[in-house]
Amino acid sequence: MKNSSLLNQIFEIINEGEINYAIIRNYEELPYKTGKDIDVLVARGQINKLIFELKNNLQEECILICSKFNGKSATVYVYNNQLNQSNKINSGEICFHFTEYVSYKTSKIQKFVKGYSKRIYLEDLNTKWIVNNGLNIMILNEPAEFLLLLIHWKKKPKVKYEKKLNDLFKNVNYPQEYLDLYRIDVEYFKKLNFGENTFKGVKITTIIHQLFELIRSKLKHNGKVIFFSGPDGSGKTSNMMELIYFLKNKNIRYRHYYSMQILTGKFVELRKLLKRAIKGEKVKAKTETQFDLQTNRDRNDGTLLWKTRRLVGLITGLLDIIFIGYPLVFVKKMLGFTVIVETSPMDIFIKRHRPSFPLIEKSVAIFKSPDILFLMHSNPKSIVERKPELTEEEIQSYYQRISQISRNNIKLMRTIERIDTSNNFNNSSQKIIQIATSR
Repeated sequence: MKNSSLLNQIFEIINEGEINYAIIRNYEELPYKTGKDIDVLVARGQINKLIFELKNNLQEECILICSKFNGKSATVYVYNNQLNQSNKINSGEICFHFTEYVSYKTSKIQKFVKGYSKRIYLEDLNTKWIVNNGLNIMILNEPAEFLLLLIHWKKKPKVKYEKKLNDLFKNVNYPQEYLDLYRIDVEYFKKLNFGENTFKGVKITTIIHQLFELIRSKLKHNGKVIFFSGPDGSGKTSNMMELIYFLKNKNIRYRHYYSMQILTGKFVELRKLLKRAIKGEKVKAKTETQFDLQTNRDRNDGTLLWKTRRLVGLITGLLDIIFIGYPLVFVKKMLGFTVIVETSPMDIFIKRHRPSFPLIEKSVAIFKSPDILFLMHSNPKSIVERKPELTEEEIQSYYQRISQISRNNIKLMRTIERIDTSNNFNNSSQKIIQIATSR
């Protein structure tokens, strides 16, 4: 296959894939010459699709080598799948430099270029179609320096450059030898006497941006947030403790919180300590596991006072979760900790026999999703055997309401993993450990 026909085949694949693109250089001098790179702007989020289409359609006939691929840019070498007498790949290859095009703010240069909006998107650029051997190829009908100006121009351009800019934009048919110089970026602008100071701010901003991206990439994948949810007696605490023992043995940094109601939790804990101190009971150490042994479930007594008390508790708890709990938990995640929350934020709408407040339950939509939410699902009869103060109707009601409430946040709902704890405890704990460590 000759390079000219291979080039046509590649652009046919791009066109059929409905990928929005524009070639930066002027290729009206086709047929294509071996050794000359092709620089292509690709619409946002379409580079992955482009590489996938090329691989699927060319892997049998060609050899594709993809380098410098980071999701926003890629260099792809396409070789004919033929070997010469010395068993080496033929030297004739096509090299593509694909770059994701993002919109750039152009309010500062709008006065120099008539007809351009404050944000320029790929589809807004001046492009034209050329026909080569019956194939339509879209090229960029602009000087390549225009794109560089959008990328490198300072926030406060000096007035003395106005004439140079006007001359640059008027000259659409810029000589090809100058267009080819856009590869040297800053050096080329210095040759045009745009001044070295024009690019000092750009270099500093680029370094800061790259440093920020590096920090974010390092912190993004280290930690995770795991919620547990389920009615009392469903095996939630026991399975969670197995996961904690596993993390300890593997020396994985973790933090455990009973719930994300940090302030109200401290207040309840303090109140319990004072009650025990007054009664002369032994106070448990913080290192001991705290199991819920509550038998008084504060059920609805039919009074307005009870419903008001439940509503105030719900609103107070929500404010605590949103403004204290979530920032604390997700900062710990960014620092690389595996954060385990024994009682998920959704349980605040159901636990302790709260009545339904449909309007307030809509606030689940603003909850940030964890990496995993384990929903302990057990037979209501077996739960009542372990927790005789509960009823089967209350257990069934819990599962129905948790399902309804989770629909207010689709992203959170997708993180739910149902764990059957009715039968074998070892099976459920092993499944939790497997899921928690594989994500």
